[in-house]
Amino acid sequence: MEFKEAVREYCIQEGRRIWFKKNNNIKTFMDDHTCARETKNRLANRKWLACKLVKKLRKYLNLRHSEAAQYFKTKCDLDLNKSSLTRALGDARSVVYGDAAAQYDMVRDYGLTLLKSNPGSTVTIGVIPQPNPDDDLIFEKIYVCFEGCKKGFLAGCRPLIGLDGAFLKTRHGGQILSAIGQDANNHIYVIAYAIVPVENTENWRWFLELLHQDLGDYKKNMLCFISDMQKNFNKQWKDLQLRGLLWDCARCTSQDGFLEIIKKIERVNKEAWEYLNKWPRDSWSWAFFSNAPKIDNICNNACEVFNSRIKDARAKPIITLLEEVRMYAMRSIARNKVKLNSNTGVLPLIQRSRLEKIRKE
Repeated sequence: MEFKEAVREYCIQEGRRIWFKKNNNIKTFMDDHTCARETKNRLANRKWLACKLVKKLRKYLNLRHSEAAQYFKTKCDLDLNKSSLTRALGDARSVVYGDAAAQYDMVRDYGLTLLKSNPGSTVTIGVIPQPNPDDDLIFEKIYVCFEGCKKGFLAGCRPLIGLDGAFLKTRHGGQILSAIGQDANNHIYVIAYAIVPVENTENWRWFLELLHQDLGDYKKNMLCFISDMQKNFNKQWKDLQLRGLLWDCARCTSQDGFLEIIKKIERVNKEAWEYLNKWPRDSWSWAFFSNAPKIDNICNNACEVFNSRIKDARAKPIITLLEEVRMYAMRSIARNKVKLNSNTGVLPLIQRSRLEKIRKE
């Protein structure tokens, strides 16, 4: 077997094709070749690729598919099948990160560890009830909100919370739901997140009820919420002119200007106008916004930034995913806190620069 692996390595490096016969007797070795080098080699199978990727993954934990393909292209001049490389990368990740299915058995221990190291935090694990009381409960979803994040948001962040979900890119699937705020300097602030099997009304209600318990009454604290509801409009109406008018309505700062644009939408498409009139105007247009949040956001970009930052983590097993999200949240909050501690003015850095720009104009 060692000899076969050595021959495999040699043939892949040289770009040659070889077949192993059933009998293992080597009689003649011809090393003079007249054929051209091959970039597709069946010897580079899933097992061989995974073995090579394990060493690479231990050094670069967030190795991507494109980077792995480039690695084999540079080192061995191999043009690999996309699905074959994907399976091999999955096998390598199982070795480095641990078995994805086995990590679900450790979720409860992970939650208890979080509560022990972060007193006052909320870690809620949803399980699927079993007909037999003696059977082990099956994990379904988990909600995490740290005590420091709760207090920090209520003490120093703007009362605007972005809500969004993102797909997990593992074989077990699922979604990560997030509640993201913004501090005084417009930096994103992770309040709470949850792993659920699917994004639906039931799971969103479960997530928001737990968030409501952690942050208190949203009416008392004057909290506002934002989500990406414009996707529903874009799915129904593809007309670019209509979409442009929709954004003009959303960005309009005067009620008279809003009424003028909404009449244009009525003339262009009566059905779209009726759809927009179903929604309260103070929930999607600048002209009718409350001034309580003290922020001019009309897009849920804070959540999109968070989803992009954890893109690599979303492809990892659940414990690894939860830990990387926790580390990202803690590091970003600590890093932004250091920036604001060095501020000497009444206004934070971003707001001061925006005010200065407007003053010059």
